[in-house]
Parts: sequence; C-alpha cells; structure tokens
Amino acid sequence: GHEALLLDTGESPDSEPSWRQPDGDKEPEVLVGGQPLATSWPETAERPLSLACSSKAGRSVVAMSQFNIYAAQLPGDGSEHRLAFNEAPPCIPVEGQSLLDVTLKCDGPGGQCMALVLHQDVGGEMLSACNISTKAAAKLRTGGSSSPFLTASRMNVADSHPEDVAGGSTQEEATSIALAEECQDGSGSCAFVGTNSWRVVEMRMGTSDGGQGEPDWFPTRLLQSVRMSAYNGP
Repeated sequence: GHEALLLDTGESPDSEPSWRQPDGDKEPEVLVGGQPLATSWPETAERPLSLACSSKAGRSVVAMSQFNIYAAQLPGDGSEHRLAFNEAPPCIPVEGQSLLDVTLKCDGPGGQCMALVLHQDVGGEMLSACNISTKAAAKLRTGGSSSPFLTASRMNVADSHPEDVAGGSTQEEATSIALAEECQDGSGSCAFVGTNSWRVVEMRMGTSDGGQGEPDWFPTRLLQSVRMSAYNGP
C-alpha cells in the first residue's frame, strides 16, 4: 500500500504564495496496527506497484501495475482474510500508457466508485477515470454522470516549481496521487500529489483557457518538501 503525508500550512496575507512555504515544524502522523491479508492475482508476470481504497468505497480495493489495473473486495466479518484481485475492464484513456499511481473516487458510502489513474502521456502526466468492474461500467453508461473526473485532465505540477526552468533542472513531474475530501476552502476538487522532487503539493482542479478548456490541475499549496541531502548524507 502507500501513505499520503498531509501537512497543513497556515497562510499569512502578506506572504508569498503558500505553495512556496513548507511547514517544517510538523511531523506526519504514523499509522500503527493493521492486519496482513493474503492476496491472489491473475496469471501475470507484472508486479503490483500501487494500492488504493476509500472510506466511501465500501469493500472495494484497487491495485495497479505499470500497465494494468486490478480490483478486489475486502473480506467481510468472519470470512477468509484474503484479497482476490481480478483485472479491471479495459480503459481506453490509459491503454498503452505507463501508469504511475491509482486512487478511488466514490459517489458516497457504498456508492459507485471509479479508479482515477495517474499516467504518463505526451506532454506530461494525466489523470483519467477507469471502471473497476463491468457492473460499474454499465451503470456509468446508463447513469448520465456529469462528474468532471470523467474527462481526462492534465497535472500541471511543474507550475509549482518555476525555478526549475530558470535553473536548468529536470522538470518536476507527478508520481503519486491521493484525492482530498475537499479543498482547504471547502469548495472544488483537490488532490495531494507527490513529485519526483520529493515534494507533496496540493493541486486544485480548474479549467484552462478562461474556463473554456478541458479540466486541468493547478498547484495551490506546498505541503511537504524533503531535502535530498537528508537521504544522501552530509
């Protein structure tokens, strides 16, 4: 599985944009306890790279390898402690793409869920919606959902590190994602994105071209920044 490190940073009216100011005084909470579950997978040589669940997803769990998405149901009380993963239905937006991470978006407790897949695309990273079962796919086709997540959206995470361009550094890219319940101001859709620069950035969904374009994600706050020297030694 993976963890999301969520650190809140306060804002002051006269300060620089908040995504430039990590709060180094707060430590992430450590998860303790838990119970191991045996897993089974379709016959494949691929190695699962990411795992996601949601408090609104009921028993649904999704996993991802570099090129495929898998789904399973958590065991109920008194049942065998095992997760049996099956390959999810084909997802055209991510076919042939290198997958980076996956998270779950659900309508509500026990409601319909979809996998949101972070993947490489020409020109950057994209977030695309994929069904996790044939039953979910049928409901999505007949339900007339207007969710903004149904349209593939681009992650403009490089905008959170503009000095990369001036300094000639490797462009910052999104490598992991976890959806937020809501944005800091209580409105809109936000997500927490990990990057190849060891940073965690809050991203907000918006639209380009003055609201006329496709949905895109833009940085709003820098939540965590880790100096590489902490891992590489003095």
